[in-house]
Amino acid sequence: MSRRLAVNVRACVCLAMCAVAWPAQAYFDHFLNNTIVGRLSRPQTETLAAIYRTALSEKDDGSTTPFQLEADKDAKAAEGSMTLVKTTQKGDQRCRQVKSEFRQAGKTEKWTGWYCRKGDGDWRRTQMKE
Repeated sequence: MSRRLAVNVRACVCLAMCAVAWPAQAYFDHFLNNTIVGRLSRPQTETLAAIYRTALSEKDDGSTTPFQLEADKDAKAAEGSMTLVKTTQKGDQRCRQVKSEFRQAGKTEKWTGWYCRKGDGDWRRTQMKE
């Protein structure tokens, strides 16, 4: 697995897990501490997760949702966008491919990943074959 893909996977997993349960992020901190997502504060992560959930649930393929995360006492401001690439079905689950771009303090990161909506309504990072 390439280094870029490995960071992609870890970051998307962290985002998905943060959307479900914040304590899970602590487990991934050592993988993500050199990434923008790894440097977000808890409030920034919660805001980002809400933006992702709303876009995944309500936006059409091809739409781009920009975001801005204000600086706080624990983290610098960050911004970026998420683009919904395509939607498919995996069994009874609706799954969506997302391309994300994050910018913070002159650094840019781009990630691509899949999220599927589970029976409880939550979106979670999922491995999908292209």
